[in-house]
Amino acid sequence: MTAHNPIYLLNSGKFGQESNRLNIQHDLFLELTSTLLPVHIAEELPDEPRIADVATGTGIWMKAVNKSLQSSGKSSVLLDGFDMDTTKFPSPSTLDHNIRFFEKNCLEPFAEEFLGKYDAVHVRLLMYSLKEEDWAPAVRNLTTLLKPRGWLFWEETGYPSWISIPPSDAMHKLLQKDVEWARQKGRCLRSPHNLPAHFQEAGLQHCDWKDYSTFEKPELSQAASDAIARVLLQAVLGIAEQGGMEGLRTEDDAQRLANAVFDDVARGHEIGFSMRWNS
Repeated sequence: MTAHNPIYLLNSGKFGQESNRLNIQHDLFLELTSTLLPVHIAEELPDEPRIADVATGTGIWMKAVNKSLQSSGKSSVLLDGFDMDTTKFPSPSTLDHNIRFFEKNCLEPFAEEFLGKYDAVHVRLLMYSLKEEDWAPAVRNLTTLLKPRGWLFWEETGYPSWISIPPSDAMHKLLQKDVEWARQKGRCLRSPHNLPAHFQEAGLQHCDWKDYSTFEKPELSQAASDAIARVLLQAVLGIAEQGGMEGLRTEDDAQRLANAVFDDVARGHEIGFSMRWNS
């Protein structure tokens, strides 16, 4: 069962394709940032931390954090994953007893049992899920989950940092379709640069951010190029499924646009991005 998000594009393609992309993407992000939590958050977690992962997807971040924290001596960790799309949740039989999943839209109030219960709330990549006007209420809603002195940790990227070196006409054409669709649907085109103001407006204190650019790690060039090309392929497949636009009406149109980008990457174009950690 899954709730339908009319602006989310990335579930297109064969069943399991998006879950596989998310899991591969997680590995890239970990190589980019070298850790799962900001040091200042990890150091302040109590011996028995409770952590929420919102828009959890496959839950891969939770499972990795669980393993990391337990290996550091925090044996009593409780992790709760929330997502409005339950199709990517792993089978309960494959989970450790301290990891739970719940169907939840982060724009709607959380149940009383979750309010004020978490030492940290993690979010990753909602740029394809939220309209411009949704970001502020999402931040406010997520803060209701925090204990006093709890941390909201949001990982986000966005169009401003997605570039090709040298410039790629194919990348420009593909990105132009995605951005134009995002504009039509009312999504924010400036993420993650909108988040610091929303954090402050929600009353969060000691707010900070740090950018991690794939261009700082040349060894990630191929993986980063592939990651951006694949997310854009998912996006234009989704656009075609939802009716499309001029030059992008069918799955074949979407694949043609994406294949041109993959060809440029094979010819030596490097597509990079930045991941911003907001906390």
